[in-house]
Amino acid sequence: MHFINRPAAAVWTIAPKMGIDLSTAVKTEALTPQGLSDMLSNCALCWHSRKCSRWERELSGKDATTEAPSFCASRERLNALAAGAKADLTL
Repeated sequence: MHFINRPAAAVWTIAPKMGIDLSTAVKTEALTPQGLSDMLSNCALCWHSRKCSRWERELSGKDATTEAPSFCASRERLNALAAGAKADLTL
């Protein structure tokens, strides 16, 4: 059984630290509402909450060019958004 010990909103705190404004990404269609929903679901279902918290703390002291870690299910979308990609992110 998986007990979630942190809110599903980790992507909301991580994205700005990577230089991503999720609201703007949706408004400019760089990210679909379904893509955002998928990322929130990934956070809610993630088993890597400790790794994510550690990475989030480490990210606070670095510039926004850091890529999402390999354990992150939203890695591709976050990295594409951080790079300013305007491609279809409905992977």
